[in-house]
Amino acid sequence: MNPGKPSRTAIATAAARAAHLHIYATTHIHADDFALKLIGNLDSARLREAVQRWGTPSPARMCAYFALRQRYSEDKLQQAVERGVRQAILLGAGLDSLALRRPALAQEITLVEVDHPESQRWKLARLEELRLDTPGVIYVPVDFGSEDLQQRLVESGIHLDQPTFFSWLGVTQYIDREVTDATLNFIARQPRGSEVVFTFIVKNELVEAEERAFSAAAADESAHPGRVLAHVLRSRRAGGAPRRTRVQCNRTPHAAAGRISVLCKPAGRRDSPRSMAGRFGKGMRSLPNKAVKLTVAFGARSLSPIR
Repeated sequence: MNPGKPSRTAIATAAARAAHLHIYATTHIHADDFALKLIGNLDSARLREAVQRWGTPSPARMCAYFALRQRYSEDKLQQAVERGVRQAILLGAGLDSLALRRPALAQEITLVEVDHPESQRWKLARLEELRLDTPGVIYVPVDFGSEDLQQRLVESGIHLDQPTFFSWLGVTQYIDREVTDATLNFIARQPRGSEVVFTFIVKNELVEAEERAFSAAAADESAHPGRVLAHVLRSRRAGGAPRRTRVQCNRTPHAAAGRISVLCKPAGRRDSPRSMAGRFGKGMRSLPNKAVKLTVAFGARSLSPIR
């Protein structure tokens, strides 16, 4: 992160959600109608050009991935609220627009956005520029690499003695393994009924051959996200679903009833040992009082399109 600059990945993922809604999909998985405003209200031609600079075999498919992970996370949040959870913490929130799209929910529950201080500062300035209010949101700036998440939440007045829903999308591939493990351990210590939805990168050799060209191109762009960001910012100045993996903790007399839902995305050269799928299962099995069951579900057919 550079001082005073927006998060490059936040801009890119918001552009993808906007493109899914405004360009590529006739039937929408997820409708983020604020993403385009937050990145700069590009017209369709400029938005399409920005997204196509990823160089993926199917920009539409890539954009559908970002729409899918957002939709899945928000569906799980809604289910958590229906069973009584009244606190949600979005880790690495970026340009998330949940509070703008569902202001009643933001008032019904305690909604917390956690992000890097510079990224969050830029977002808040952008919201002020657009005169968009999010009165129900608590913003907590945290540098995952150098600050203690739990301490920062407590200092910000967040009560960690109640079931909490966590959403952690598009972060684990950018932080050290030790930070990832510490965050998962922190979430695992939360009260009964807590839940987390998070994404991680699957090594290229673990996916089908037909996926590899797509994932390699996506990985190359993720290594250079500034391409999309630079084009989006220049434009402002100028004017198939991934596989899904669910992990759920068993309800046993000695196991906390936490839930862990995961969206995993194929990746190529950007991979590192910390991003392998297996390490999350192994890490969670090592946690005290946890019994983890790993279930794999392919596709996203359980998600109904938004009409």
